[in-house]
Amino acid sequence: MSATASRALSGQRTVVSLISTGHCYSHLSSVAVAPLFPALREAFDVSFIALGALMTVFSVATSVAQIPVGLMVDRYGGRLVLVIGLILLGGSFALAGGADAYWQVMLLMVFAGLGNSVFHPADLSILARRVDPAWLGRTVSLHSFVGYVGWAIAPMSIAGLQAAFGWRGAMIGAGIVGLAVAAAIQWRRTAFDEEPDAAEDESTSRGERFDIRARLMAMADGPMIRIFLFFAFTSMTIGGIAAFLAIAMMQLFGADQASGNLSLTVFMVAMACAVLFGGVLADRITAHDRVAAWTVAGAAAALVLLSLALGGLTAGLAAVAAAGFLLGVSSPSRDLIVRASAPAESLGLAFGFTSTGLSIGFALGPVAVGGLMDLGRPDLAILVLAAVSGFAALALAARRRTAPAR
Repeated sequence: MSATASRALSGQRTVVSLISTGHCYSHLSSVAVAPLFPALREAFDVSFIALGALMTVFSVATSVAQIPVGLMVDRYGGRLVLVIGLILLGGSFALAGGADAYWQVMLLMVFAGLGNSVFHPADLSILARRVDPAWLGRTVSLHSFVGYVGWAIAPMSIAGLQAAFGWRGAMIGAGIVGLAVAAAIQWRRTAFDEEPDAAEDESTSRGERFDIRARLMAMADGPMIRIFLFFAFTSMTIGGIAAFLAIAMMQLFGADQASGNLSLTVFMVAMACAVLFGGVLADRITAHDRVAAWTVAGAAAALVLLSLALGGLTAGLAAVAAAGFLLGVSSPSRDLIVRASAPAESLGLAFGFTSTGLSIGFALGPVAVGGLMDLGRPDLAILVLAAVSGFAALALAARRRTAPAR
Protein backbone atom coordinates (compact mmCIF):
# COMPACT_ATOMS: atom_id res chain seq x y z
CA MET A 1 0.00 0.00 0.00
CA SER A 2 1.38 3.41 -0.96
CA ALA A 3 1.94 6.11 1.64
CA THR A 4 -0.89 8.18 0.14
CA ALA A 5 -3.34 5.28 0.27
CA SER A 6 -2.27 4.50 3.82
CA ARG A 7 -2.92 8.10 4.91
CA ALA A 8 -6.31 8.06 3.19
CA LEU A 9 -7.29 4.84 4.98
CA SER A 10 -6.09 6.21 8.30
CA GLY A 11 -8.12 9.37 7.73
CA GLN A 12 -11.24 7.34 6.97
CA ARG A 13 -10.80 5.30 10.14
CA THR A 14 -10.43 8.48 12.18
CA VAL A 15 -13.59 9.93 10.68
CA VAL A 16 -15.60 6.76 11.25
CA SER A 17 -14.38 6.46 14.85
CA LEU A 18 -15.19 10.04 15.76
CA ILE A 19 -18.52 10.08 13.93
CA SER A 20 -19.58 6.83 15.61
CA THR A 21 -18.53 8.11 19.03
CA GLY A 22 -20.63 11.20 18.50
CA HIS A 23 -23.61 9.08 17.44
CA CYS A 24 -23.24 6.96 20.59
CA TYR A 25 -23.33 10.18 22.62
CA SER A 26 -26.41 11.37 20.72
CA HIS A 27 -28.35 8.26 21.70
CA LEU A 28 -27.08 8.39 25.27
CA SER A 29 -28.12 12.02 25.67
CA SER A 30 -31.62 11.35 24.29
CA VAL A 31 -32.45 9.25 27.37
CA ALA A 32 -29.97 10.69 29.87
CA VAL A 33 -32.57 12.69 31.78
CA ALA A 34 -34.88 9.74 32.52
CA PRO A 35 -32.70 8.08 35.22
CA LEU A 36 -32.58 11.44 37.02
CA PHE A 37 -36.37 11.89 37.23
CA PRO A 38 -36.69 11.03 40.96
CA ALA A 39 -33.91 13.45 41.90
CA LEU A 40 -35.27 16.20 39.64
CA ARG A 41 -38.75 15.75 41.07
CA GLU A 42 -37.42 16.20 44.57
CA ALA A 43 -35.23 19.16 43.59
CA PHE A 44 -37.91 21.14 41.74
CA ASP A 45 -41.14 19.74 43.24
CA VAL A 46 -42.74 18.99 39.86
CA SER A 47 -44.95 16.19 38.54
CA PHE A 48 -43.85 13.24 36.48
CA ILE A 49 -45.80 14.76 33.58
CA ALA A 50 -43.58 17.82 33.80
CA LEU A 51 -40.51 15.61 33.91
CA GLY A 52 -41.68 13.63 30.89
CA ALA A 53 -42.09 16.93 29.08
CA LEU A 54 -38.32 17.41 29.30
CA MET A 55 -37.83 14.43 26.99
CA THR A 56 -40.74 15.54 24.79
CA VAL A 57 -39.32 18.99 24.08
CA PHE A 58 -35.91 17.45 23.45
CA SER A 59 -37.40 15.11 20.84
CA VAL A 60 -39.58 17.77 19.22
CA ALA A 61 -36.66 20.19 18.90
CA THR A 62 -34.56 17.44 17.33
CA SER A 63 -37.32 16.60 14.86
CA VAL A 64 -38.15 20.08 13.62
CA ALA A 65 -34.52 21.14 13.20
CA GLN A 66 -33.24 18.27 11.04
CA ILE A 67 -34.26 19.68 7.65
CA PRO A 68 -32.79 23.17 8.34
CA VAL A 69 -29.68 21.46 9.70
CA GLY A 70 -29.44 19.40 6.51
CA LEU A 71 -29.37 22.62 4.50
CA MET A 72 -26.62 23.95 6.78
CA VAL A 73 -24.59 20.77 6.26
CA ASP A 74 -24.81 21.18 2.48
CA ARG A 75 -23.82 24.84 2.66
CA TYR A 76 -21.15 24.92 5.34
CA GLY A 77 -19.92 21.32 5.55
CA GLY A 78 -20.73 18.49 7.92
CA ARG A 79 -17.80 18.85 10.32
CA LEU A 80 -18.55 22.44 11.29
CA VAL A 81 -22.24 21.74 11.84
CA LEU A 82 -21.43 18.59 13.83
CA VAL A 83 -19.02 20.42 16.13
CA ILE A 84 -21.53 23.22 16.74
CA GLY A 85 -24.24 20.67 17.51
CA LEU A 86 -22.05 18.79 19.97
CA ILE A 87 -21.12 22.02 21.73
CA LEU A 88 -24.80 23.01 21.95
CA LEU A 89 -25.86 19.56 23.19
CA GLY A 90 -23.04 19.06 25.66
CA GLY A 91 -23.10 22.67 26.83
CA SER A 92 -26.85 22.51 27.50
CA PHE A 93 -26.46 19.45 29.69
CA ALA A 94 -23.54 20.98 31.55
CA LEU A 95 -25.51 24.18 32.21
CA ALA A 96 -28.54 22.16 33.32
CA GLY A 97 -26.39 20.84 36.14
CA GLY A 98 -26.38 24.34 37.59
CA ALA A 99 -30.09 25.10 37.08
CA ASP A 100 -32.03 26.65 39.96
CA ALA A 101 -35.52 26.17 38.53
CA TYR A 102 -37.45 23.69 36.43
CA TRP A 103 -38.05 26.19 33.62
CA GLN A 104 -34.30 26.57 33.18
CA VAL A 105 -33.89 22.83 32.67
CA MET A 106 -36.81 22.85 30.22
CA LEU A 107 -35.26 25.67 28.17
CA LEU A 108 -31.88 23.94 28.14
CA MET A 109 -33.49 20.69 26.95
CA VAL A 110 -34.87 22.63 23.96
CA PHE A 111 -31.34 23.78 23.10
CA ALA A 112 -30.01 20.28 23.74
CA GLY A 113 -32.58 18.91 21.28
CA LEU A 114 -31.50 21.44 18.67
CA GLY A 115 -27.91 20.31 19.15
CA ASN A 116 -28.97 16.67 18.85
CA SER A 117 -30.58 17.36 15.46
CA VAL A 118 -27.21 17.55 13.69
CA PHE A 119 -26.16 13.92 13.93
CA HIS A 120 -28.03 12.15 11.15
CA PRO A 121 -27.72 14.91 8.52
CA ALA A 122 -24.07 15.64 9.32
CA ASP A 123 -22.88 12.11 10.15
CA LEU A 124 -24.36 10.35 7.14
CA SER A 125 -23.40 13.14 4.75
CA ILE A 126 -19.78 13.02 5.95
CA LEU A 127 -19.63 9.22 5.77
CA ALA A 128 -21.16 9.17 2.29
CA ARG A 129 -18.47 11.55 1.05
CA ARG A 130 -15.44 10.33 2.98
CA VAL A 131 -15.73 6.55 3.13
CA ASP A 132 -14.76 4.20 0.32
CA PRO A 133 -18.05 3.09 -1.32
CA ALA A 134 -16.95 -0.54 -1.02
CA TRP A 135 -17.13 -0.19 2.78
CA LEU A 136 -20.00 2.26 3.13
CA GLY A 137 -22.65 -0.34 4.01
CA ARG A 138 -20.57 -1.71 6.87
CA THR A 139 -19.72 1.81 7.96
CA VAL A 140 -23.32 3.01 8.24
CA SER A 141 -24.23 -0.25 9.98
CA LEU A 142 -21.48 0.34 12.55
CA HIS A 143 -22.75 3.91 12.95
CA SER A 144 -26.25 2.59 13.72
CA PHE A 145 -24.98 -0.18 16.01
CA VAL A 146 -22.92 2.20 18.13
CA GLY A 147 -26.04 4.36 18.49
CA TYR A 148 -27.83 1.35 20.01
CA VAL A 149 -24.87 0.95 22.38
CA GLY A 150 -25.47 4.54 23.51
CA TRP A 151 -29.02 3.67 24.50
CA ALA A 152 -27.84 0.53 26.29
CA ILE A 153 -25.18 2.20 28.43
CA ALA A 154 -27.12 5.37 29.24
CA PRO A 155 -29.00 4.18 32.36
CA MET A 156 -25.98 2.67 34.12
CA SER A 157 -23.67 5.51 33.08
CA ILE A 158 -25.97 8.26 34.34
CA ALA A 159 -26.80 6.28 37.49
CA GLY A 160 -23.10 5.84 38.18
CA LEU A 161 -22.42 9.54 37.79
CA GLN A 162 -25.39 10.37 40.02
CA ALA A 163 -24.20 7.97 42.72
CA ALA A 164 -20.77 9.58 42.70
CA PHE A 165 -21.61 13.26 42.18
CA GLY A 166 -25.37 13.75 42.59
CA TRP A 167 -27.83 14.65 39.85
CA ARG A 168 -26.06 17.94 39.13
CA GLY A 169 -22.76 16.16 38.68
CA ALA A 170 -24.44 13.62 36.41
CA MET A 171 -25.78 16.40 34.19
CA ILE A 172 -22.43 18.17 34.09
CA GLY A 173 -20.60 14.91 33.42
CA ALA A 174 -22.93 14.08 30.52
CA GLY A 175 -22.28 17.55 29.13
CA ILE A 176 -18.51 17.26 29.43
CA VAL A 177 -18.57 14.08 27.33
CA GLY A 178 -20.26 15.92 24.46
CA LEU A 179 -17.83 18.82 24.68
CA ALA A 180 -14.90 16.37 24.68
CA VAL A 181 -16.17 14.70 21.50
CA ALA A 182 -16.54 18.12 19.86
CA ALA A 183 -12.97 18.98 20.86
CA ALA A 184 -11.68 15.67 19.45
CA ILE A 185 -13.38 16.25 16.10
CA GLN A 186 -12.01 19.78 15.92
CA TRP A 187 -8.53 18.55 16.87
CA ARG A 188 -8.59 15.94 14.07
CA ARG A 189 -10.32 18.27 11.61
CA THR A 190 -7.77 17.55 8.87
CA ALA A 191 -9.24 14.04 8.58
CA PHE A 192 -12.52 15.69 7.54
CA ASP A 193 -10.89 17.90 4.91
CA GLU A 194 -12.70 16.36 1.94
CA GLU A 195 -15.82 18.41 2.55
CA PRO A 196 -17.91 19.40 -0.46
CA ASP A 197 -17.34 23.10 -0.01
CA ALA A 198 -13.57 22.69 -0.15
CA ALA A 199 -13.60 22.03 -3.88
CA GLU A 200 -15.96 24.83 -4.84
CA ASP A 201 -15.01 27.30 -7.51
CA GLU A 202 -14.13 30.43 -5.62
CA SER A 203 -14.99 32.60 -8.61
CA THR A 204 -18.67 31.98 -7.85
CA SER A 205 -19.90 32.89 -4.41
CA ARG A 206 -21.59 30.17 -2.42
CA GLY A 207 -24.56 32.41 -1.75
CA GLU A 208 -25.26 32.78 -5.47
CA ARG A 209 -25.39 29.07 -6.17
CA PHE A 210 -27.09 27.82 -2.99
CA ASP A 211 -30.77 27.79 -3.97
CA ILE A 212 -32.71 26.68 -0.89
CA ARG A 213 -36.06 26.55 -2.67
CA ALA A 214 -34.73 24.34 -5.47
CA ARG A 215 -33.17 21.96 -2.97
CA LEU A 216 -36.37 21.70 -0.94
CA MET A 217 -38.37 21.09 -4.11
CA ALA A 218 -36.02 18.20 -4.96
CA MET A 219 -37.13 16.55 -1.70
CA ALA A 220 -40.75 16.78 -2.90
CA ASP A 221 -39.88 14.55 -5.85
CA GLY A 222 -41.96 11.36 -5.90
CA PRO A 223 -39.14 8.86 -5.23
CA MET A 224 -37.78 10.93 -2.31
CA ILE A 225 -41.28 11.18 -0.79
CA ARG A 226 -41.59 7.41 -0.98
CA ILE A 227 -38.22 6.98 0.75
CA PHE A 228 -39.45 9.39 3.43
CA LEU A 229 -42.57 7.24 3.87
CA PHE A 230 -40.44 4.10 4.11
CA PHE A 231 -38.41 5.69 6.94
CA ALA A 232 -41.58 6.91 8.68
CA PHE A 233 -43.46 3.60 8.45
CA THR A 234 -40.56 1.43 9.60
CA SER A 235 -39.82 3.67 12.58
CA MET A 236 -43.55 3.76 13.39
CA THR A 237 -43.43 -0.03 13.62
CA ILE A 238 -40.35 0.04 15.85
CA GLY A 239 -41.79 2.80 18.03
CA GLY A 240 -45.03 0.88 18.57
CA ILE A 241 -43.14 -2.31 19.40
CA ALA A 242 -40.84 -0.50 21.83
CA ALA A 243 -43.83 0.99 23.65
CA PHE A 244 -46.16 -2.00 23.95
CA LEU A 245 -44.43 -5.27 23.03
CA ALA A 246 -43.82 -6.34 26.63
CA ILE A 247 -47.46 -5.77 27.61
CA ALA A 248 -48.72 -7.38 24.41
CA MET A 249 -46.68 -10.53 25.07
CA MET A 250 -48.09 -10.73 28.60
CA GLN A 251 -51.65 -10.49 27.28
CA LEU A 252 -51.19 -12.72 24.22
CA PHE A 253 -49.34 -15.56 25.94
CA GLY A 254 -50.13 -15.08 29.63
CA ALA A 255 -46.46 -14.33 30.24
CA ASP A 256 -45.19 -12.73 33.44
CA GLN A 257 -43.61 -9.29 33.47
CA ALA A 258 -40.07 -10.66 33.29
CA SER A 259 -40.89 -12.64 30.14
CA GLY A 260 -42.62 -9.63 28.64
CA ASN A 261 -39.56 -7.49 29.21
CA LEU A 262 -37.38 -10.30 27.84
CA SER A 263 -39.30 -10.15 24.56
CA LEU A 264 -38.40 -6.50 24.11
CA THR A 265 -34.77 -7.28 24.89
CA VAL A 266 -34.83 -10.06 22.28
CA PHE A 267 -36.28 -7.67 19.70
CA MET A 268 -33.70 -4.95 20.37
CA VAL A 269 -30.70 -7.30 20.48
CA ALA A 270 -31.79 -9.04 17.28
CA MET A 271 -32.21 -5.71 15.53
CA ALA A 272 -28.84 -4.38 16.72
CA CYS A 273 -26.97 -7.52 15.63
CA ALA A 274 -28.81 -7.61 12.32
CA VAL A 275 -27.71 -4.05 11.55
CA LEU A 276 -24.11 -5.29 11.39
CA PHE A 277 -25.08 -8.21 9.15
CA GLY A 278 -27.10 -5.83 6.99
CA GLY A 279 -24.03 -3.66 6.48
CA VAL A 280 -22.00 -6.58 5.13
CA LEU A 281 -24.90 -7.53 2.86
CA ALA A 282 -25.32 -3.95 1.63
CA ASP A 283 -21.67 -3.85 0.53
CA ARG A 284 -22.05 -7.07 -1.45
CA ILE A 285 -25.22 -6.27 -3.40
CA THR A 286 -26.48 -3.35 -5.47
CA ALA A 287 -30.27 -3.86 -5.26
CA HIS A 288 -30.56 -2.10 -1.91
CA ASP A 289 -34.20 -1.19 -2.47
CA ARG A 290 -35.12 -4.83 -3.01
CA VAL A 291 -33.28 -5.91 0.13
CA ALA A 292 -34.93 -3.22 2.23
CA ALA A 293 -38.41 -3.86 0.84
CA TRP A 294 -38.29 -7.66 1.15
CA THR A 295 -36.79 -7.69 4.65
CA VAL A 296 -39.39 -5.23 5.95
CA ALA A 297 -42.12 -7.27 4.25
CA GLY A 298 -40.69 -10.33 6.02
CA ALA A 299 -40.86 -8.46 9.33
CA ALA A 300 -44.53 -7.72 8.61
CA ALA A 301 -45.16 -11.44 8.07
CA ALA A 302 -43.41 -12.26 11.37
CA LEU A 303 -45.63 -9.76 13.18
CA VAL A 304 -48.74 -11.30 11.64
CA LEU A 305 -47.67 -14.69 13.02
CA LEU A 306 -47.01 -13.07 16.41
CA SER A 307 -50.51 -11.59 16.49
CA LEU A 308 -52.01 -15.08 16.04
CA ALA A 309 -50.33 -16.22 19.28
CA LEU A 310 -49.71 -19.71 17.92
CA GLY A 311 -47.35 -22.17 19.56
CA GLY A 312 -46.92 -20.56 22.95
CA LEU A 313 -44.36 -18.11 24.33
CA THR A 314 -41.33 -19.75 22.72
CA ALA A 315 -42.87 -19.40 19.25
CA GLY A 316 -43.82 -15.83 20.09
CA LEU A 317 -40.23 -14.99 21.04
CA ALA A 318 -39.04 -16.57 17.78
CA ALA A 319 -41.43 -14.32 15.82
CA VAL A 320 -40.22 -11.29 17.80
CA ALA A 321 -36.58 -12.16 17.05
CA ALA A 322 -37.36 -12.63 13.35
CA ALA A 323 -39.13 -9.26 13.12
CA GLY A 324 -36.27 -7.48 14.89
CA PHE A 325 -33.63 -9.19 12.77
CA LEU A 326 -35.35 -8.40 9.46
CA LEU A 327 -35.96 -4.76 10.40
CA GLY A 328 -32.30 -4.46 11.41
CA VAL A 329 -31.04 -5.95 8.14
CA SER A 330 -32.97 -3.30 6.19
CA SER A 331 -31.31 -0.35 7.93
CA PRO A 332 -27.94 -0.06 6.08
CA SER A 333 -29.56 -0.64 2.67
CA ARG A 334 -32.10 2.04 3.55
CA ASP A 335 -29.35 4.60 4.17
CA LEU A 336 -27.57 3.68 0.93
CA ILE A 337 -30.82 4.20 -0.97
CA VAL A 338 -30.85 7.80 0.24
CA ARG A 339 -27.26 8.30 -0.86
CA ALA A 340 -27.99 6.90 -4.32
CA SER A 341 -31.25 8.82 -4.79
CA ALA A 342 -30.36 12.29 -3.51
CA PRO A 343 -28.56 14.94 -5.56
CA ALA A 344 -24.86 14.91 -4.64
CA GLU A 345 -25.00 18.56 -3.54
CA SER A 346 -27.97 17.91 -1.22
CA LEU A 347 -26.90 14.86 0.78
CA GLY A 348 -27.20 16.70 4.09
CA LEU A 349 -30.71 17.85 3.29
CA ALA A 350 -31.71 14.39 2.06
CA PHE A 351 -30.54 12.70 5.26
CA GLY A 352 -32.17 15.45 7.34
CA PHE A 353 -35.43 15.00 5.40
CA THR A 354 -35.55 11.22 5.79
CA SER A 355 -34.45 11.41 9.43
CA THR A 356 -37.45 13.67 10.05
CA GLY A 357 -39.54 10.78 8.79
CA LEU A 358 -37.86 8.56 11.39
CA SER A 359 -38.72 11.01 14.16
CA ILE A 360 -42.33 11.35 13.06
CA GLY A 361 -42.71 7.58 12.89
CA PHE A 362 -41.28 7.03 16.37
CA ALA A 363 -43.69 9.62 17.73
CA LEU A 364 -46.77 8.19 15.97
CA GLY A 365 -46.12 4.48 16.57
CA PRO A 366 -47.21 4.31 20.24
CA VAL A 367 -50.21 6.56 19.58
CA ALA A 368 -51.36 4.46 16.62
CA VAL A 369 -51.75 1.30 18.68
CA GLY A 370 -52.28 2.67 22.17
CA GLY A 371 -56.07 2.75 21.77
CA LEU A 372 -56.17 -0.92 20.76
CA MET A 373 -54.09 -1.80 23.80
CA ASP A 374 -56.57 0.11 25.98
CA LEU A 375 -59.35 -2.02 24.47
CA GLY A 376 -57.47 -5.18 25.42
CA ARG A 377 -56.73 -6.14 21.81
CA PRO A 378 -52.96 -6.67 21.61
CA ASP A 379 -53.52 -8.95 18.62
CA LEU A 380 -55.03 -6.10 16.61
CA ALA A 381 -52.29 -3.73 17.80
CA ILE A 382 -49.61 -6.09 16.46
CA LEU A 383 -51.59 -6.52 13.22
CA VAL A 384 -51.68 -2.75 12.75
CA LEU A 385 -47.91 -2.60 13.14
CA ALA A 386 -47.59 -5.45 10.63
CA ALA A 387 -49.74 -3.47 8.19
CA VAL A 388 -47.58 -0.39 8.71
CA SER A 389 -44.48 -2.45 7.83
CA GLY A 390 -46.31 -3.66 4.75
CA PHE A 391 -47.00 -0.06 3.74
CA ALA A 392 -43.28 0.66 4.12
CA ALA A 393 -42.39 -2.17 1.74
CA LEU A 394 -45.03 -1.00 -0.75
CA ALA A 395 -43.71 2.58 -0.61
CA LEU A 396 -40.25 1.36 -1.55
CA ALA A 397 -41.63 -0.89 -4.29
CA ALA A 398 -43.51 2.11 -5.71
CA ARG A 399 -40.28 4.11 -5.63
CA ARG A 400 -38.62 1.49 -7.83
CA ARG A 401 -41.33 1.89 -10.45
CA THR A 402 -41.19 5.69 -10.46
CA ALA A 403 -37.50 6.43 -9.83
CA PRO A 404 -35.73 7.87 -12.85
CA ALA A 405 -32.97 5.85 -14.44
CA ARG A 406 -29.51 6.71 -13.13
